[in-house]
Amino acid sequence: MNSTHGMNGYDFNLITLVVVDEHGEGFPVAWCILNRGDKTLIQIFYDSIKTNIGTLSPKYFMSDLAEQFYSAWTITFTVIQIVKVTSI
Repeated sequence: MNSTHGMNGYDFNLITLVVVDEHGEGFPVAWCILNRGDKTLIQIFYDSIKTNIGTLSPKYFMSDLAEQFYSAWTITFTVIQIVKVTSI
């Protein structure tokens, strides 16, 4: 998960879901433009992903230190065994 904010005059957030492809490269697969980055809106984004492609079971979940990404993920998708990795 990646969030870009403060890049336009409207202060919209761009949330990007990136997966690792068969070559070990990051590949963006879903985007969402939000007027705020709270857990409720991020969960709606995840629900949309789940509706369109089904349940995801990643081995790793990487995001920045914003807790709402992982918190919304655990509400939307069943988390059995996952390594949470954060970046600054």
